[in-house]
Amino acid sequence: MTQVQVPAFTSKLGPIILIILGIYFIYRHHTHHHFHVDDELIEGPIKKRQLILSLMMFMILSPCSEILAFFFKAGSESIQLFILIALIYSSITILGMLLWINMALHGLKKINWHPIEHYAGLITGITILITGLISFLPIKY
Repeated sequence: MTQVQVPAFTSKLGPIILIILGIYFIYRHHTHHHFHVDDELIEGPIKKRQLILSLMMFMILSPCSEILAFFFKAGSESIQLFILIALIYSSITILGMLLWINMALHGLKKINWHPIEHYAGLITGITILITGLISFLPIKY
């Protein structure tokens, strides 16, 4: 099997594009001053208790390494049991993620994003620029 040689510049192309896009977003933020949000769309701030309880639920209900014991036991019994446990675990995980995403979406809708929205382009530009700069760092395996 022959190995395809990739030119050296291709590893630099992605980060360069990210840096250019980041600079563009930052530049566009500073040259564009119009921003409009309807007041009736702004909701009140989220309660501190709701925030703490939701973070606690994420920590308590997160998947843990305890499931490995079930997989080891099922693997020693039969492949059908192993597949059954994998399907059950996958189904519960996917349903749980969908539930948490739905709950998070409803919670995020209650946060007043208006002050942050003015800086959305700047935040996006800085994030993309930093990602491009980090991509130039040497990778040590």
